[in-house]
Amino acid sequence: MKKTLTVLSALTILLAATAHARPSQPSEFRGFETCIEAAKAEFTRGFVSNRTYFIDRDGADNVYFINASAWQAGDRAALRITCETSRNGRELLTYTSAPGRFVPQRGQVSIEVAGN
Repeated sequence: MKKTLTVLSALTILLAATAHARPSQPSEFRGFETCIEAAKAEFTRGFVSNRTYFIDRDGADNVYFINASAWQAGDRAALRITCETSRNGRELLTYTSAPGRFVPQRGQVSIEVAGN
């Protein structure tokens, strides 16, 4: 009985985390994919992104904050990908990448710079 409750608790936590990682609309996932394609064009060696991302839905467009990594100068480097897409996710409006990670902090995104 105790083992069953432990397994069910773990499954519930896993499902909750998975639901958090999913976009609420297909257009949001399309915007995420648009950002990833732009990043893959810049980082051709070993680019890997997290499927969990942060999104700012305020304003006329969506702004995505994505943690990723890629090979740079022979080392695996943490990357912050920021891009803005049209509301439907089809058009990439802005794209930037920088070293470091985004971390959630009180419902907002803060920046953790690589090496600190």
